[in-house]
Amino acid sequence: MTDDELFLRGTETSVASWEEYSRGAIGAAVLRSAGVAHAVFPNEPEHLVYNNALLARDLTAAERTDALDALEAAYGASRARSRPDSAGSPQGPFVQ
Repeated sequence: MTDDELFLRGTETSVASWEEYSRGAIGAAVLRSAGVAHAVFPNEPEHLVYNNALLARDLTAAERTDALDALEAAYGASRARSRPDSAGSPQGPFVQ
């Protein structure tokens, strides 16, 4: 298994875990927008732990701006009280 395959498997596992957690949390959702996958947990206690995001790898500056705008809009719409820090890697795609 290559490093890229391992990274992709890990990111897919993370997003899948957010989806499972969101099923048991009122108002929670996992969203996929161009360039970003993000978990929105607007209520306590989940929002303190599970709000999270993964940016796609190798985004251009404009794509990264669009992805972050989508992320901000999702958290603003949900009135989530805390936003995640975005994490990503400089190589290869994640979210398509």
